[in-house]
Amino acid sequence: MPDRNAHVVRPGDPDYRWALSGYSRRGWKAPREIVFACQPEHVSATVIRCREHGIPLVIRNSRFGQAEACFESGSIILDVSRINTITLARSGETVSVGAGATSLVAADVLSTRSVRVPMGMHPEVSLVGIALAGGVGMSCRSLGLVCDAVIEAEVVDTDGQLVRASFAENPDLFWALRGAGCAGFGIVTCLTLRTWPASPVVLFDVDWQHSDADQVWAAWQDWAPSTDRGLSSALSFDKNLVRLSGQFHGTEHRLLSLISPMLRTGAAVNVNTRRMSQRDAVRAFAEPEGPHPMLRWGAAVSGPATDFCAFPWRNSPYIMETTAHWASPTSEQSARAWTADARHLAAEWIDGLYAGWPDPDDPDWLKSAYGNNLSRLRRVHVRWDPYNVFRSRFGVGWD
Repeated sequence: MPDRNAHVVRPGDPDYRWALSGYSRRGWKAPREIVFACQPEHVSATVIRCREHGIPLVIRNSRFGQAEACFESGSIILDVSRINTITLARSGETVSVGAGATSLVAADVLSTRSVRVPMGMHPEVSLVGIALAGGVGMSCRSLGLVCDAVIEAEVVDTDGQLVRASFAENPDLFWALRGAGCAGFGIVTCLTLRTWPASPVVLFDVDWQHSDADQVWAAWQDWAPSTDRGLSSALSFDKNLVRLSGQFHGTEHRLLSLISPMLRTGAAVNVNTRRMSQRDAVRAFAEPEGPHPMLRWGAAVSGPATDFCAFPWRNSPYIMETTAHWASPTSEQSARAWTADARHLAAEWIDGLYAGWPDPDDPDWLKSAYGNNLSRLRRVHVRWDPYNVFRSRFGVGWD
């Protein structure tokens, strides 16, 4: 039998350094302890303790990104990665996913019944965490955002109680969790999502020399919005190559016909297609090559009304991820300056920022992330977290 007790790690413990490891520790302060919860009861107990003793609480489910950073001294990090059960309904029409289950594991379970759900761009990350921020991936033009598939949430609230949220039950909380779920309304322990039938897909890559960048960029902007909604594509640039990559729900022959306008642009130096199962396609995106892309969406993303959920940027044509990595602390300043310059150059075309990629250098980050939904989110936050237990650097209650 697995150990169902919460595992607590404190400074001085042999595994403390391992327990602190994560995607980004920029700006972190050392926590007093890390609690690895294995079930919702552990989450409830930790929430009650933090509320009663005024201890800052940080929620972590996949050690990915600044949203999970510990910015206050003496915090407790509550890690829910071990709440990772995935339960597929007997009908196969819905799936319940624990807070710590990754998209990779979810894809394995879903493949047993030949069904799928929308996935994010980083399938090694918690599927629940992806959904709470909105959820952008290679299926979004055909299925919508990951949060659009959510039909119910189980949440530990500020009193440590496990509550449900759906269209019919606690609808204000349900609205906020889908797109702003990392902003401090409660701790989601499980999401239930609707599923779609799965069929093989075709992944593709087309490369050009950088000298063709202007032509390719212009052609992609003309072509991508009107192509088949079953085709999602992303364009990425580095100093040597321009790459168009994507996924198509259909045949290879049909894909080549659809991308023919791009193949006639410039002089492509590589065209690669490969047909695979939906499960293998999710795994193929786990270790993307090259720089992070600009993804074209629209289609199913822009289908729901703008107030369907808290995600505010449905009508934006693209999402762009600009990321800098550095191995030495001496490189941090130049790397951060590069990302700031990139954002400045694109400023006049930027509608807002994606909540899943928070920017600690943006002084008005909440407005940038949630746009016109911010005032409504503040009202929901007052109701569901009156004690500000879930206060975080990127949460509605931070200021």
